[in-house]
Amino acid sequence: MKKLIKYLDFGGTGDIPAIKDIDEKRLIVTGYFGAFNNVDLGGDILEPFSANRTIIERGPKGSNDIFFLRQHDTNSLLGKPKVLKADEYGIYHESPISDTTLGKDTAILIRDGVLNKFSIGYRVVQEQHINGVNHLKEIHLYEGSVVTFPMNENAILTGVKNKSVEDVQAEFTELEKYIRKTTVSDDGIKLLLLKLRQLQQVIIDLTKPIDPPKGIHPGREKEIAEKIKLFTKKLVQNG
Repeated sequence: MKKLIKYLDFGGTGDIPAIKDIDEKRLIVTGYFGAFNNVDLGGDILEPFSANRTIIERGPKGSNDIFFLRQHDTNSLLGKPKVLKADEYGIYHESPISDTTLGKDTAILIRDGVLNKFSIGYRVVQEQHINGVNHLKEIHLYEGSVVTFPMNENAILTGVKNKSVEDVQAEFTELEKYIRKTTVSDDGIKLLLLKLRQLQQVIIDLTKPIDPPKGIHPGREKEIAEKIKLFTKKLVQNG
């Protein structure tokens, strides 16, 4: 059975970041929920004008039924965009964040670069498959989310393949340091520990003896295995 709600992820390009600005005092984040003519890691491309109708009908100037969430979780409601429009680049938004523990945590994590990607939850109205790429001609937009990892499983796998073990280990170490000094709430810490465990699993997957990833030099498997054991011990201590 085909999924009713699909997800399209956007982490920014070399020209424009997904998150343009975060105003911690006013709790407002600005940026792009998605970019046009940009093939995401799942093989989908959002075409210009694909979101025009849904923004007019469901956006701030319409029924105001498009939400701003964290991690596509309807229980983690951050607010609703006060500005939502399709410009020459993509789906631009200015979204106030509710003054709650979740909202304040999210603002801190955006400021510190821990949450740095956006993703949209949508239903396909019209699409066209061309040469292995799924062109989204029109979508029905439900929400935009700030996320850590993309919802699209293919995007996660493809992103992993493009990283070396050393890159993931460096990200793991930086996140671990951040967790020790951050001021976010206990719920925020739980989210960060989840990402830490996800990174740990990525390291384990990348160091499997079958089809070793780029960046592993002969004879270093034992050293990497020892590092993973150390990371696991730290996770237990932090958990």
